[in-house]
Amino acid sequence: MSRLDYKTIAGERPQGKPNVYFSCHPDDMNIYFEKYSSMILRIQDCAIWYESEPYGEYDREDLELSLSQMQFLVMPVTTKLLTEPNRAMDLEYTIAKENHIPVLPLMMEQGLNDLFGRRFGDMQFLDPNDSDETRRSFDDVLSSYIKSILLSNEQVEKVRAAFDAYIFLSYRKKDRRKAQELMRLIHRIPLCRDIAIWYDEFLTPGEDYNVLIEEMLRKSDIFAMAVTPNLVNEVNYVMTTEYPEAQNLNKTVMPVEMVPTDRGKLEECYNGLPSCVPAEDSEALFEQLRKIAREENDKCPEHNYLIGLAFLDGIDVEVDADRALTLITGAAEAGVPEAMLQLAVMYENGKGTKRDYYKGAEWRGKYVETLRKAYEEAQTEDTVSELLNELWNLGGALYALRMFDKANEVYSEMEALSVDPEKRQHRRILSAICYKLGDIARAMGNLAGAQAYYENAQAMDESLAEKTGSVDARRNLSISYNRLGDLAQTKGNLAKAKEYFEKALDICKALAEETGTVKFMRDMSLAYNRLGGLAKAMGDLESAQEYYEKFLSSSKELVEETGTKESLNDLSVSYERLGDLAKKMGDLSRAQEYYEKGLTIKEELAEETGTIESRRSLFLSYYNLGDLTQTKGNLAKAKDYFEKALDISKSLAEETGTVKSRRDMSLTYNRLGGLAKKKGDLESAQEYYEKFLSISKELAEETGTKESLNDLSVSYQRLGDLAKKMGDLAASHEYYDQYYAIKKKLADM
Repeated sequence: MSRLDYKTIAGERPQGKPNVYFSCHPDDMNIYFEKYSSMILRIQDCAIWYESEPYGEYDREDLELSLSQMQFLVMPVTTKLLTEPNRAMDLEYTIAKENHIPVLPLMMEQGLNDLFGRRFGDMQFLDPNDSDETRRSFDDVLSSYIKSILLSNEQVEKVRAAFDAYIFLSYRKKDRRKAQELMRLIHRIPLCRDIAIWYDEFLTPGEDYNVLIEEMLRKSDIFAMAVTPNLVNEVNYVMTTEYPEAQNLNKTVMPVEMVPTDRGKLEECYNGLPSCVPAEDSEALFEQLRKIAREENDKCPEHNYLIGLAFLDGIDVEVDADRALTLITGAAEAGVPEAMLQLAVMYENGKGTKRDYYKGAEWRGKYVETLRKAYEEAQTEDTVSELLNELWNLGGALYALRMFDKANEVYSEMEALSVDPEKRQHRRILSAICYKLGDIARAMGNLAGAQAYYENAQAMDESLAEKTGSVDARRNLSISYNRLGDLAQTKGNLAKAKEYFEKALDICKALAEETGTVKFMRDMSLAYNRLGGLAKAMGDLESAQEYYEKFLSSSKELVEETGTKESLNDLSVSYERLGDLAKKMGDLSRAQEYYEKGLTIKEELAEETGTIESRRSLFLSYYNLGDLTQTKGNLAKAKDYFEKALDISKSLAEETGTVKSRRDMSLTYNRLGGLAKKKGDLESAQEYYEKFLSISKELAEETGTKESLNDLSVSYQRLGDLAKKMGDLAASHEYYDQYYAIKKKLADM
């Protein structure tokens, strides 16, 4: 039977620490647990729980009880997690959703976005492998998330100081559910809401457990016992240690009968035990607790906020999400700023309530308003820094919701606040703000506005790079040039795009030569790839070949130095780029040589990793080689490649059900139909084209996009041409009528 184990800093006891649960496909545990649990512990002192035997049998009820006490689940997302039956996805994730426990997905593989959306909905994920240099680093984002979800040690102590009194709850391990039920019974009594209840929710006694028991007993006002037959049917820790220690300390003992239990056996096992309070008798229960219950703090919003945090995170009380939400909302509405921010975090992450990004942004905006007032009253470095930080978070939340006008207002306010150009930190903030404003302008179709903001940011990055000469400042400048180059290319100004990309390349080359680090060498490699694609788009195939060959050379060097999957994938892409170029230049034999070299690497990666990304990449290699060998007239070889591509696309479509995978399958049926038609096998051609039509219909009905409608029109055209060739003119007319009807619809869109 598998059981929960834990990891803490230096192997400390987990009592009193926030609880995090590591949930993943069993095969992924050894791959990701150590790395990411260590990363989390560097950020926050907490207890990270996990199944010690991920393939073992488990007690579902015990697992549900344990998960209910977790502050969040961290889940490495892989192909196996999303496509194979496993406890993490099918049970642990489901329990977390039902109990409004935040889930932090870590995207470990590329190409899973569609499938992730099907399983996780609109939940946001963190990508440790994100190569977009313009975004905050993974470490920064992870740290911000954890600090927003988990309370600091200082916050926990404030919460504990807010309790009226403490109860020590003693129970048998097998009665955990009854112990939690007793906690709820006590806290349902209005005046007992602020009474803390200490109980050991996870561990069996260990070497220094007795010291902890004595410490908590001394702190407690009442020794409560969850009475069931399990207290008397065998010798147990309550009988031998906890109850005798409570007597030694002269604690008030309050036995509560959760399940009818033989009184004679109780008296025999627990000398001097008072009469049991029936669990259903709330008045009798309150009489026992009256002397430690107080109500003087009930109308204090700050106090209620702290008690709300206790019920939210299970700090010396049971987790009660509904009560937490009520208390924290009341405090926020009464003007407690910390409660406003907490509500924003709760709604954004689905912590203790249903996830609602709009409500999260609304409460974050109210919190920002309190910071704005504080800044207006005292314009200090601290007040402006705090306001800028929260405006940045609010702007990001609004941008994610595509509320561009409001996001623009927020970032514009930040721009006005960051007006001291002599301060280096202000220049960097202003640069980041300008990029955000440019992104908003671009998203709204205002390319000229985006250009102006990007150029402003680039000028600031250039000034900072010149003044400091630091590696980070110069890399930021290269990112600025790439962003401007991307925008120029989008606008069709390829010459200007080339100018920007070349400036970025010069910086990347210099940094790679100076540092010799893999990061900057890869920056240089990708810069060659970017310039190769641009030269190809400009029709300068000779320059494109030069850039792609440099991309190939640097990719080979990185493979030799690192041997990582990332470097191998880059190498396969470089071969693919050169293959595409050779094909465009009419050198089909050379193109095939490049494609086959890329294919060899992709087959190795797909075999080694089995990920969706690697398998789709292999699909594209087979598809491209099928297309090339068909052009060269080798129809048998082309069919072999297309059939391999079809096998992959079918398996991906079955596993993921995504639009992309099904379209891949439909287009491959189209190519196989064309091959069969060329070979004169009209019956097979018809069979392939009908499958092409069937999937295209399904996708057109599901998505209604121009792409799907165009595919559908092509499928009707193919069948019309084939019916005509087979002499079935009536069927041919029907297919052509459908083809023209869709073409007319496309023209009107």
